[in-house]
Amino acid sequence: MITNEKTKRISIPITQVVEGDRVRKDYGDLKELAESIRTEGLIHPIVVDLNYNLVAGGRRYRATRDILKAENIEITFIECADQATLRRLEAEENVRRKEMTWQERVRSVRLVHQHQTFQAALKSETWTTTMTGDLLGASKSSVLNLLAVAARLEAKDSEIEKCESMSEALKILIKRKEYEINAALASSSVPTNARTVDITTLLQQPGGNDRFWTGTVSGEGKVVGENIQSTLSTVGLSSRPSTPELPTDLKETPEVVIPLSAMMHKGDAIAFMRSLPPESFDHIITDAPYAIDMDMIQQDGVGLNIDSTRLEHDVQENKILLRDFIRESKRSVRDKGFVITWCDISQWQYLIDIAEEFGLTVQRWPLVWHKTHQCQNGAANYNFTKNFEIALVLRKSNATLLTPGVLATWQGSFELGEKETYGHPFAKPAKLWQWIYSATAQRGQSVLDCFAGSGSSTIAAIRSGLRPISVELTDIHYNRAVCNVTDLYRKLHPKVSFT
Repeated sequence: MITNEKTKRISIPITQVVEGDRVRKDYGDLKELAESIRTEGLIHPIVVDLNYNLVAGGRRYRATRDILKAENIEITFIECADQATLRRLEAEENVRRKEMTWQERVRSVRLVHQHQTFQAALKSETWTTTMTGDLLGASKSSVLNLLAVAARLEAKDSEIEKCESMSEALKILIKRKEYEINAALASSSVPTNARTVDITTLLQQPGGNDRFWTGTVSGEGKVVGENIQSTLSTVGLSSRPSTPELPTDLKETPEVVIPLSAMMHKGDAIAFMRSLPPESFDHIITDAPYAIDMDMIQQDGVGLNIDSTRLEHDVQENKILLRDFIRESKRSVRDKGFVITWCDISQWQYLIDIAEEFGLTVQRWPLVWHKTHQCQNGAANYNFTKNFEIALVLRKSNATLLTPGVLATWQGSFELGEKETYGHPFAKPAKLWQWIYSATAQRGQSVLDCFAGSGSSTIAAIRSGLRPISVELTDIHYNRAVCNVTDLYRKLHPKVSFT
């Protein structure tokens, strides 16, 4: 053992310490520190010079003096000749001191909890997370979160280890749990042994037939009539919409069966379109990938993080996908149908050239969504804030609008809680989709959204009395879409099942 001859560690009356005029004035809440000193002792003594002037350890000194009311305190002497040196040492203790990383802090809480649990077990006692929280001055929920993250660190979870903060790690765990729940709910909505509805048979039915999306009454084969149609098309959407008042005859109807397996498909959009006969859909209205660098996307001020979809989008791959999409749309849409997709202005001419190449008629100006909510601007001194998005309108030669002269702009935003329900950074408001549907699609017609995301367009189509078919490739978005759609149906009808 090597002893530094310049220092000695002894205990002195606390009244001998001269606090003096220190740089640090705010010592914060000292209760937790005082409790630690009371139970564990002063792990690091305060530092004083030969005249008992306090050099380092102001918080430890105050906690011992003011809260514990101790008569003595352990100190370490250091030779210090002048005030300049005192100031330098005080600054170095606070400025140069390296804080623990968030991973180290999390592991420390786990070790404390494990140690206390072990010690309690030796005494045939019980130690709980609430007790750990009381010991560390944290809530039970905080300790549970810390222990959950610590368990993933112990398991060498690379995604968690790379996080820059505890909150970031916790968000990942929450997303994972949400994914598991949504996957389970989506799977249970369409049992594996359920009869799968034949989509080609349903699509060949007359446009006004309601059977596709309302289903039939179990055991009787009767088609549900206008009561549920009107209810679905008028109810508002929110994060937790209340159940609307249903007509008496609808409350008394037997179970309604919704052909979910025909409505919602998980897989590749182009492969799905190619698997069906030509002219299968009345309209194709969707939000295709934009084929731009994700870092260029201006997110809403209260929007979701685009990192959740960054890996799904490669610029060159998306440009190829857009070409395939327009080609297959021309083949798949019926003679009087529209093909509408949201897009970025940088790809406007590229998309027009492709559409004309494959024989679709192009509207030369876009549809515009004028956003009324706050939007971000990372270069506000140089650029106007981008508070709009545009959509490309294509059509077969005989397609006409239901109402001539409709304006090309829609102004509005999400209803309260709506975007959080969708859980997708690029989701569009349901009323925006309804605005497009009301101008192009007759009630009962089929509409395909082959890049459906979390289902905002599908929900809007149901509310508009249309027959929606959606396709989504990514598991997490598809599962959420199924949950959103089934949740809507369950709130709209007292007895509903899905096939």
